[in-house]
Amino acid sequence: MFLITDNCLYPIQYGVLKEIEGISSETILLLWSMKEKYNSDSKFKIYFDTLPEKFNTGLSFSFEAITMLDGTLLLEEIMHARQHLHAQYDELFPALSSTFPDIFPPELYTWKKFLWACELWYSNSMKIMYSDGKLKTCLIPIAGFLNHSVYIDGTDVDSNDIPSSNWTSHMVRGTWLSKDHRIFYYGLPSPLLDHLRRSQSPMLRTKTFLQESLENELEVLENLKDIFDDMVENMGENDLDDRENCSQDEKLAMDFKNTQRRIACSVSTSCDVGMDMLKNELRKCMAEDILG
Repeated sequence: MFLITDNCLYPIQYGVLKEIEGISSETILLLWSMKEKYNSDSKFKIYFDTLPEKFNTGLSFSFEAITMLDGTLLLEEIMHARQHLHAQYDELFPALSSTFPDIFPPELYTWKKFLWACELWYSNSMKIMYSDGKLKTCLIPIAGFLNHSVYIDGTDVDSNDIPSSNWTSHMVRGTWLSKDHRIFYYGLPSPLLDHLRRSQSPMLRTKTFLQESLENELEVLENLKDIFDDMVENMGENDLDDRENCSQDEKLAMDFKNTQRRIACSVSTSCDVGMDMLKNELRKCMAEDILG
């Protein structure tokens, strides 16, 4: 009961599925779990009984919750993911249930149950390296009881303490989390700023107090501010009037959108502050040029 992996598959079910061209081992396991969840004799019954009937991930958000995400990047990601999964489901069902009704009972292989299984594996599965060197996707029942936070005590780590190679993919977050709001930093992630500087002027020596460098820096912040101002505008106004009567997924969608709005506003504000600092340095630079 420590691992749920392809060793748990039933020979008859696996024999049918392995003949399907292009089907992955992860999809086979997903289809196995859809039926195993309702198997009263399953050795994993205790585990399946502890799982929620709804995971409340974006994949199963209601229409109302999805609508609340309008203007966010997450909306497009969720819609694309659901379309991909529905296409995958349509390739398998109802064909499998019609041909092998005893192996794939139609009442257990509905779109809703398929989506539930997707959420189970996407949110709970792990990659395990076996002794033979193969990397396999598994469910580890006991792992559900463990603390999944990277930071055990729940505290955040300052970005300045994280090696650049470990956080280059963490491109944007609330600038209130940064301790460095000096010129050339502004509370923004350095990898993002460096990327924008190179895109703006690949050959220019940046982060100097020379006029050309300061003007380039000012343009970088102006462009970045425009991007995040548009993002805030697209998300519209806060809608918190009827929160108490919202469902759980609607509250999650609302919280996500409000957090994204807060992050975008913080970036825009930091750009404003940064531009003021740069303009002040530019005035000093030009005054020195006049004095000779």
